Amino acid sequence: MHRKDSNSKMFHDLRTTLRLRLWSTLQYYRRQISSNSNSMNYVFYAFWRGWLIEAHVHD
Repeated sequence: MHRKDSNSKMFHDLRTTLRLRLWSTLQYYRRQISSNSNSMNYVFYAFWRGWLIEAHVHD
């Protein structure tokens, strides 16, 4: 079940970069949102957990 190593590595690096960028963006919005309302913060948390789990499964 091996893919081409170079493609696989490049793809993984790209996904890691995107995930880090998304993480920092979400952290920023989380700070903005948390000062507004707890319900939005909960929605954000639920989304973030779901995304993390989904992303982890496909690694």
